[in-house]
Amino acid sequence: MRDDERVQPFATVLLFFVLISLGPLLYLHHSWLDEVEAQSRVQTHLGHVRENLAEAHLWFEELLTGDPNIKPEQVWELFARAETALSQFKAEQYELDKQLLSFVPNSGTPVPVLIERLSERSTTLEDLARTRHQSLADSSAGTAIDEQFDVIFTETLAASFEIERAVREFSSMRMSGRREIHWITLLLWGTGAAGTGLGLFFVNRRRRRIEEEKVILEAQFQQAQKLESLGVLAGGIAHDFNNLLMEISGNTSLLLLDSELKDDVRSAISEIDSGAQKAAGLTSQMLAYAGKGKFIETVIDFDELIREMDSLLSLSVSKRVSVEYSLSGEINPVQCNPTQLQQVIMNLLINASEASDEAVGKGEGSIFVRSRRETIDSKYEFPSSVKSLSPPAPGSYLMMEIQDTGSGMSEEVMNRCFEPFFSTKFTGRGLGLSAVLGIIESHQGAIQLASHEGVGTTFTIFLPISELEVTSIPSPKRTDNLRGQGRILVIDDDPTVIRIVKRMLTRVGYEVESCNSGEEGLRTIAQNPERYDIAMVDMEMPGINGEAVATEIRAKEYPIRLILSSGYTKDVLSGQDADILFDAFIQKPYRVQELFETVTQVLDSH
Repeated sequence: MRDDERVQPFATVLLFFVLISLGPLLYLHHSWLDEVEAQSRVQTHLGHVRENLAEAHLWFEELLTGDPNIKPEQVWELFARAETALSQFKAEQYELDKQLLSFVPNSGTPVPVLIERLSERSTTLEDLARTRHQSLADSSAGTAIDEQFDVIFTETLAASFEIERAVREFSSMRMSGRREIHWITLLLWGTGAAGTGLGLFFVNRRRRRIEEEKVILEAQFQQAQKLESLGVLAGGIAHDFNNLLMEISGNTSLLLLDSELKDDVRSAISEIDSGAQKAAGLTSQMLAYAGKGKFIETVIDFDELIREMDSLLSLSVSKRVSVEYSLSGEINPVQCNPTQLQQVIMNLLINASEASDEAVGKGEGSIFVRSRRETIDSKYEFPSSVKSLSPPAPGSYLMMEIQDTGSGMSEEVMNRCFEPFFSTKFTGRGLGLSAVLGIIESHQGAIQLASHEGVGTTFTIFLPISELEVTSIPSPKRTDNLRGQGRILVIDDDPTVIRIVKRMLTRVGYEVESCNSGEEGLRTIAQNPERYDIAMVDMEMPGINGEAVATEIRAKEYPIRLILSSGYTKDVLSGQDADILFDAFIQKPYRVQELFETVTQVLDSH
């Protein structure tokens, strides 16, 4: 790990720490501001008390001098406003912080006593004003009651100021308890900010490389989107193509049941049937690529696979390049998916052909294909010039080499040739060798590469030898006595499939009825659940699909057996396992023999 890669997580943590620590700091500051603002708003009521009392005192003195513009009601209103302002102060202060109403300041007089004193002085001042107004002759300036009125007014103002001092003292005491938290938070935030600068320095060092990687990732993302769209398209095409192959496989299998066919006609029909099965194998790979099917593995003789591909390989290689085979000459059982291995051989051979063709000049290029058994153990030594992504584990292997006389690879190309989307070809997609690597590793194998510029390239693949026997591919059975008995309901939205399935089942003795939708199938079964022995249900149908049909039938416990028929594999069920909903599964396209065996197996199992 590089130094900047070690520091980047540290810088990220610091950035996170700074953001997190800044939150409490801002919260405390904001809460203090809110508290100060709220306290200031409450204290304004004390100011209103003084203002109203001072104005009432002034207006009352003017009233006594005979000012015609001042009415007694106006003075009494000012006293009432002062009392209201004091009540508002007490109520809002209790809501803001009721602890103040029990606080004892340094003066020694509790705040409630100060508030009560202010209220009592305000009331006394109003009472004296009303008394003087009733006896104007005895209330002139300089009289005893006039002096008492001024003294009480002064005491009232002093009481309001004393309350304000108590409030400030209380607020100062509350704030001092939080000041330490504020400084600690500020210190932590400052430390984090300093660390952030260091982290940003190292992060900035990687900015250019990140931008370059971003361009690459965007290209890969676009390519992945294309591949995903291709997968969806491939799945749909494969499903529809399997339905079309049903016509070919179904009809050829029916024709082969005719015992009076001439041998040359039977041979031609068998070839058509074999071609349909090979096409079905290709659609299975398309379904697996689209994620709607699984690759099926079998045990094959690897050399025999290459011999079967000879004609196809010869068409894929340039006419100016010769291919020489040197096979082991013995049976090499390998458990694999044959179509995937064919893809591996084709990709490597086409690459070798293109490389040799480019370097041909006036001569002829050559490709050498060799196979043999090798036992890998701790003492086995690989050539020093070989680049091995993951050396094979100890064991017995089938080893195949594909060597060309092309222009070879540079060290840089060798290091990147297995990367997805990397290609040295102008029209290349960069997926061939990455697919080869993925297939070999999925078969628990290994691949090695040796190349010299101007000399050529050699790919070596290792595939584990299987202890199982080679699986023979059964040829279509020539059976003349396929006969069954029972009533079968075919539910499928494709009229062509319904027609050929009805023809096959009728040919072998069954009574057949059909429905072209899941809804119609459910209605038909509900009318007489015991009428049918088996219902063959297609998976993909508009409206209610095959899975929903089977779920409904099982929920109502109809006494009918179910066979799932689909161009996909049964693994595409979204809900319950296919083995729970269905008694059997048959994948399109299928022959009449396969259909008869599946139906017979279901009927005999109950």
